[in-house]
Amino acid sequence: MKNLRIFSIIAAALAVPALVACTEDNSAEVQNLAVKATITHGGYWSADGSIKTPKWEKDDKGAIMLLADGNLSKATATPLLSGSTSSMFLFNILANREETDVLSWYPADAEISLSGHDVTVNIPTEQTGNEIPVMFGTDRQNVNSYEGCKFTLKPAGCMVYVNVAMGDYDVKSLELTANGGENIAGTVTVNVDEGSATATASSVTVTPASPVDCRTSSALIPVYCAPVTLTKGISVKITTSAGQTITSSVNDKM
Repeated sequence: MKNLRIFSIIAAALAVPALVACTEDNSAEVQNLAVKATITHGGYWSADGSIKTPKWEKDDKGAIMLLADGNLSKATATPLLSGSTSSMFLFNILANREETDVLSWYPADAEISLSGHDVTVNIPTEQTGNEIPVMFGTDRQNVNSYEGCKFTLKPAGCMVYVNVAMGDYDVKSLELTANGGENIAGTVTVNVDEGSATATASSVTVTPASPVDCRTSSALIPVYCAPVTLTKGISVKITTSAGQTITSSVNDKM
């Protein structure tokens, strides 16, 4: 009986450090985590002047990005539901179990980055008039939580439509600049908390695949721009196939 008591005491003593180890908080540890996310496409203004809302197709990729211990971590996955504007996704990503800012975007191969509350995208300074804007959304979440993440993707930029009047010419190219000196393209940084944006390039040139004929009717030419306030409006320079230049401006705040 005496030996049995000694064994019981030793066993109890060994159990104490095991209990401490199990309750240790490892929420800051970066590890491979499963992430449930619902990603919904919002609408955007398209090149033809209508609002488009994409649907998830089976071959599409959803994407998420976050900062894990100071390093950008990315993951892609296919939609669980195709043919709809909204779908659930299951991602595996290197992350910790603490609340963090998470970015989702479309298309998945777009040039985009996240730093704190700033999202950086590229808006080309040379365009064709058929650009589809990068869409993104953010959520602040513990990515491994039961609720998962929810994103509604909206365009990173905006469309400016230049109405070119009917006349005896065609449009070979069009250059748009801001009268107030604002930058309107290039590397564009959007602060998602403040809703503000900055850019690095002062102009955008649109060169359609073939000249736009204005001899029978006016033409609407879209320009994909950063979402900045144009305090003094815009100026447009049109170059025709014959080498003529036509300039025009709108001085109202936009």
